[in-house]
Amino acid sequence: MKSVSTFSILVLAFCIGTLAQTNETSSCPTISVTGPAEIPKPNEPVILIASIGEGAEKFNPQYKWTVRGGQIVEGQGTLILNVLQNNSGESLSATIEVIGLPKQCGNTATESLMCITPAPRPIQIDEISEPISQIDKARIDKIITALEDEPNAQLYVIAGFRKDTPQRLITREEQEIRNYLTKAEIEKDRIALIRIFTEIELTQFWLVPAGANPPEVK
Repeated sequence: MKSVSTFSILVLAFCIGTLAQTNETSSCPTISVTGPAEIPKPNEPVILIASIGEGAEKFNPQYKWTVRGGQIVEGQGTLILNVLQNNSGESLSATIEVIGLPKQCGNTATESLMCITPAPRPIQIDEISEPISQIDKARIDKIITALEDEPNAQLYVIAGFRKDTPQRLITREEQEIRNYLTKAEIEKDRIALIRIFTEIELTQFWLVPAGANPPEVK
């Protein structure tokens, strides 16, 4: 009889402890983070809003955000965060940590967003008005370095001539451009030469990454 009573007391104590723990957990506020319904565009600010359930204010909570795939613009320490996504195309995620809640309470929530990968764009490296043979070595080195950094990119050379330039001079200068660049150890199959007619004679050098459209010729 005594052992039965001891067993009953243990069961009762367990039930009370479990009930107390359940009550403690049920008093924990819910935490959630929501972002925009649409996929963010590159260089477009993203607003994320955290929601904390009732009862959290009694714990005097503080808020700390951490972000992956972007940079915080403003809102650290608040429930509304303004983020600018990186241009790397990786997904954007933001986690809020609610500091000050009881230990048995969950204190974080995360929102992850898919991002649009920005399309590569051509980059103008240099522009000259003199013959290519007269430009200094540092400017050629700049072109070479840009190509080395982007091994799959093409070098587009836009050569501008006056409308009254004789064809033989155009042909000679275009060949001079090709020869000069290949002598600088730029592979000839990476060079694209485009001829345009302009009011002034200018030569532009563009780095065109893989997947990018050629530069617009105006």
